[in-house]
Amino acid sequence: RGSALSQLLADCSLPRVELNLCHATPPDWSGATALAQSHVEALIADRFVVVDNFIRDACVIGRAREQAQLLLERGVLHRAGMSRGETKHADTSKRSDVIVWITDMSVLADAPDIRAALGGVREVQTFLNETCDFASERSETQLAAYAEKGARYVRHVDSFRGGKKERRLTVLLYLNGGWTEECGGCLRLYLPDARKAATRLIKQEQARGH
Repeated sequence: RGSALSQLLADCSLPRVELNLCHATPPDWSGATALAQSHVEALIADRFVVVDNFIRDACVIGRAREQAQLLLERGVLHRAGMSRGETKHADTSKRSDVIVWITDMSVLADAPDIRAALGGVREVQTFLNETCDFASERSETQLAAYAEKGARYVRHVDSFRGGKKERRLTVLLYLNGGWTEECGGCLRLYLPDARKAATRLIKQEQARGH
């Protein structure tokens, strides 16, 4: 699956908020991304949305991919674990990606295009705040790579339940170039809605950024 940027939007004071369209006329959004009001509406209806060519500038994605590869080669990314606290552990049969949490932008000092891509991802947070009163001020950023053949992360809940930092939204930005089904890798969503009980399978398109 290559490298992926994950922007995990969270808010301590609002652990669970339903999305509602609160503004009849959304702001004019002509930034670096392809984010549009229709994507927000799809997110509300289906609980997920896929935005093809999310970062408009294909060169940014290409250079970001190269910079992520350099970080991987330098050993900046490390084996990901599961759970937290005393129960935190590693099990490569269930999760075999390598990651780095971007808690300090100095990690990306030599990766200007990853920083630019992150700026685009943060537009999602701003857009939802302006159109849906999402009221999100906090975020966490992770760079991950599925670098080994057969690397995987099994079915899981993308949030630690009951904590003050319970995540409300996850945004994934794929940096893969020239992806085809033969490359392997996909994202499966297990939706709680009884009307959509069947597993939803999302496959990457051969696109600039996803």
